[in-house]
Amino acid sequence: MRTTQSNKRIRKVNNHTNALELALANGEDLDDGSLLEVILSKHFNEVDARNITQNLLQKFRRLGNVLHSDLQTLLSVDGLTINAAAAILQLRQLTRAICRAEVRNCVLLESQTKILDYCKTLLAGAEREEFHALFLNKRGELLSEECLQRGTIDHVS
Repeated sequence: MRTTQSNKRIRKVNNHTNALELALANGEDLDDGSLLEVILSKHFNEVDARNITQNLLQKFRRLGNVLHSDLQTLLSVDGLTINAAAAILQLRQLTRAICRAEVRNCVLLESQTKILDYCKTLLAGAEREEFHALFLNKRGELLSEECLQRGTIDHVS
């Protein structure tokens, strides 16, 4: 069977959300708003996804803060549903798991950069100070991490 030129071309994208998804599939970097819009497009129509994305970024200013907010704070954003908020929280867990996987079986004491990257991901968006313990094995590899306290410099709860 002969392949025609039209079969080889990528079909024209009908809407903005499909264009963003195609850009992601092609490995392009998207800004915070575009990434949020793609996530929310699974739960809302295109117009609502765009409006809720604007509401989220207006409240949180950047994607990292959105991903690291709690459920109640997310639900305070006009138009965001529990299912969409749950999807955002799942992404937070995914980013933490990816970061944790990158430091597993790595001698952390020999790589300050990896320790800092892990801690930045772990603590990103935290509204209060947090005191965490990193538990290492005798080779300096991360076994686990635990938040021991949350609070402020003046008060720890």
